[in-house]
Amino acid sequence: MTERDAFVAAIIDDPAADSRREIFADWLEENGEGEYAEFIRVQLELSRSFPSGTPILMGYEEIYERWRKLWTRQRELLSIDGPPIWGTHTRVRNFVKETQAYRWMGPCVAAKCCVFVRGFVESVEIRFADWVKFAASILAAHPVNEVTLLTFPEREEMLQLLRSRGYSDERVRSWDRSHGNDFFWDNTVAWESLKPLWPRIERWNRAF
Repeated sequence: MTERDAFVAAIIDDPAADSRREIFADWLEENGEGEYAEFIRVQLELSRSFPSGTPILMGYEEIYERWRKLWTRQRELLSIDGPPIWGTHTRVRNFVKETQAYRWMGPCVAAKCCVFVRGFVESVEIRFADWVKFAASILAAHPVNEVTLLTFPEREEMLQLLRSRGYSDERVRSWDRSHGNDFFWDNTVAWESLKPLWPRIERWNRAF
């Protein structure tokens, strides 16, 4: 494990600890990655100063202007354009290889959309087949805790996945008897089936 990998692993192990992200930002700056260090710090300041999102309040123009500058700066660092929108995070679509966003996403480029929060990707929108293929590398690179599936597995795909995860034939048959017919249509059945396979994911959504 490289020194960088060790910093990232520590952040993933305790994603709520801003101090670990600050230490990583210091290390990045010392190792020639000042723009990524600044991006992490800008997003941390946004998260701390505006935890409820965008400050749009009469009489608070100075606070709003501070938020706008921070929000604009994070977009500049990511090399993506667009007017200010609500919130303290950044949603990235239509990845371009020459942008900082593409480099900082790492394996998350397999997704169709990523959301940066406090310097790291925490949410992805992705096809199910791509999630199965890249989940391990995505989860090793970012503290992702939310997945929105753009496609959903057919019953046979799910059975194959369970077998690949070491489920016995009897256990697979048991799952199929209990859930196979309802898996696609019943969100509760679907999420309860996926949770044990990727326990770090707190929220599963479907966009189809």
